[in-house]
This record gives sequence, C-alpha cells and structure tokens, in this order.
Amino acid sequence: MFSTCSTGTGVYQIKPDGYAEPFEVYCEHDLENVVWTVLERRLDGSVGFNRAWFDYKNGFGFYGSEFWLGLDKIAYLTNQRNYQLRVEFSTESNITYKLHYDYFMITDEWGNYTLSNIELHTSNQIRLVNGTTHMEGRVEIYHNGQWGTVCGKNWDDNDASVACRQLGYSDTGRATGNASYGEGTGPIWLENIACSGGEGSIDHCGNSGWGQQNCGHNLDAGMRCLTVRLASGERPHVGRVEVYHNGQWGTICDDEWDDHDASVVCRQLGYGDVGTANGRASFGSGVGQIWLDNIACNGSENSIENCTSNQWGQHNCGHSEDAGVICGTVRLVGGISPREGRVEVYHDRQWGTICDDEWDDNDASVICRQLGYGDIGIGWQSAKFGEGSDPIWLDDVACSGSEQHIEECRSNEWGSIIVDIVKMHRFVIPVRLN
Repeated sequence: MFSTCSTGTGVYQIKPDGYAEPFEVYCEHDLENVVWTVLERRLDGSVGFNRAWFDYKNGFGFYGSEFWLGLDKIAYLTNQRNYQLRVEFSTESNITYKLHYDYFMITDEWGNYTLSNIELHTSNQIRLVNGTTHMEGRVEIYHNGQWGTVCGKNWDDNDASVACRQLGYSDTGRATGNASYGEGTGPIWLENIACSGGEGSIDHCGNSGWGQQNCGHNLDAGMRCLTVRLASGERPHVGRVEVYHNGQWGTICDDEWDDHDASVVCRQLGYGDVGTANGRASFGSGVGQIWLDNIACNGSENSIENCTSNQWGQHNCGHSEDAGVICGTVRLVGGISPREGRVEVYHDRQWGTICDDEWDDNDASVICRQLGYGDIGIGWQSAKFGEGSDPIWLDDVACSGSEQHIEECRSNEWGSIIVDIVKMHRFVIPVRLN
C-alpha cells in the first residue's frame, strides 16, 4: 500500500488518527524507488495462515519473514486518505502476476471489514498481445481511455527491459519491430522511446509525446521478457547462465550440465537451437543465489524452467561450478562431413543463408575459426551444397581473415539483399592426408 513510510525498506512505527496506540508496519522500496506499506507477505510457508478470526483482526507473523498486518490496522489506515494498492504473486514456475489499484478502502469492525471502495489502475499500463506465451507479444499501452500500440522506430532492448520490469517479469527484455507479433489497431500512442534502462515504466522514458508520431502499424513494437541471460561473455550469445527467480538473478550449477541443457538456453534466448555447455565457471563466478542444480533437459524444451531439476535453490554447489553456454550462430548444412557445407547464420530468431557475392577464402576461414575447426577455409560459390531457403541474411561479406566471428566482418545490412537464390555460397575445409 502506498505509503505511510518516510524513507526506505524497514520497520516503522506509526499512529493513524483515532487509533489507540502506535503500531509497527513494514515498508519496502519498489523498482521505481517508491515506498509501499506491506499488508501481507507469504514467502516460504514458515508462518501458518490457517488462523482464527482474532488473529486476522489484530495481525500475526514476523516482519522479517511472513506476516499479516491485521484488518483493524488496515481499516484505520485506508480511512485516513486515499491509498493505492498493489498485489503481486509468483507461481511455482516463476511467473509473476501484478495488479495495481488507484485506491481502495475497507470498513471498520462494525462494518465487518467489508471492501467498500476499489478502482483498478489502468492509466498508462501496458500489455503484451499475440505472443505464444504471456511474456512476449506486441506492446500495447493504455492511455486516455483507449489501448494503442508503440511505434518500433528506435525501439531497442533498453526500452523492452523497462517494459518487462513494468509488467513485473524481470529486468531483461529483447526488442522486436516491424509488427513481428502482428499489426495492432487504433492509435499509435508513442514513438521514439528512449529509455536508459533504469526507468520504472516506458511512459517515464524520453519520447515524442502522446499521439505524436509518424508511423504505421506495420512498424508496431514487440518484445520478449527473459528469465534467463548470459553474463560476462565477450559476445551476446556466450556467457555464464543466469536465471531470474523470486525477484533475483542467480546462477546454475554445472552438475549434469550438458549440450542439451545449453541448447534449450540458446533457444530460449532466441539464439538458435545449437548450444555448447561449459562448466567450472568458465565465464567467471557469479554472486548471490545458485538457483538450479542437476538440470536434465531432453533438448526440445522451449525454456530451462521446463526441464527437470532440483527444486529452486536446492543445490550442493559453489559459484566455482557455475554453468556457462556458447550459442552457435553459424552452422554448415548439406555436407558429407560436419566440416563442410552450405553456411547458414542465425538472426532475428531464424536461420538463413549468405549470398556468394565477394565470398572468398578469408570469409570461409573466419567461419572455420568460429566453428572451432581451425583457421583455414576455402570458399565456394554457386550453391555447391544445395540451395537454401529464405531469408538470405548477408551479402557482400568482406572479412580480413583475422576476425573471430562472421558478424564482425563488413557486409550489407542484415536482410538488405536482392539476389538469385542459386548464388548462396558454400565452402569446404581442406585437410591434408599423410
């Protein structure tokens, strides 16, 4: 409940007008640095809530763990002035739900503590539409009594991360554009959103103003909220695996950690279906919680939370055993051995090919290095390993030969290509037989 507290998280003593004696309340900061009075908290079942009426009237529990403030105190507080109310709860699968009310009030004991007034908070709230899960979709915002969309111009991961935080999911989001979750209808409320990443809601970020836009619904913004991320890697698709649970990021123990598990993480992050597992804190030791241990994915799951494992927080590990992953963004297809084939790259959640314009041995050598097959490759053209299918992601690739990854080489922009499909390149890696 917002808020009877003066500064930050902790226990405060207050005395509402008309109440006989001062009493203590527990207050907590939220992600927007707003302080709320906590009426009820349930975390781990350490306090029983199957209680008599007397306890629910007067309150019970411990502020350091689980508690109920008490109907009598809540009635006095809500009759002092208008208070906002926020309700948050998480499921066993780490899905967080949140409700926000502009004000609420309950009657006193003579009125049987009846809820007498409540109004749902909808102004500038957001929702995700048309996603395959509740954590992804087209971004829509409620303003001036109407739902509308957000223009995808300049929409990026910082903006998506703020929107995820606003929805109560996590603080890591992946932005999509070009109506990737379908075109919306009605007004396009915001354009040129420019979040730093630390804001509590997207309407607090820089933008062009409500309804001030030059955009069509074909550019509607979308996003995915992530419960897994890669940390301390040199590139976005490699790093220590961290998962979000109970409002906190933590690591995974490398016990039983294998390529099946790593591939699920890569799929969940949108980096394709090929992952290589690393252990022994190869990307550095994390801090805080070790959330998961003994993960056993079959490789087909869409999220690491869907794999079997110990219960959240149950492990026998230290951070020296933190799991890592390398997600493959390039592969070889159609060859007679794993070391040759048509080159395909993963971008925007889809595998595609490379046009052979300007394709040479320098480019092929970078692919070989990226795949861990050495530093020497021979480039081939004219679809020797068979024609791929759309999209054709890259054209006019120009590597010097020293790059570690094909994405570091000069090329046309992703997808900006008009070519005959038979020009998609291929290469083989030479071997010497003694």
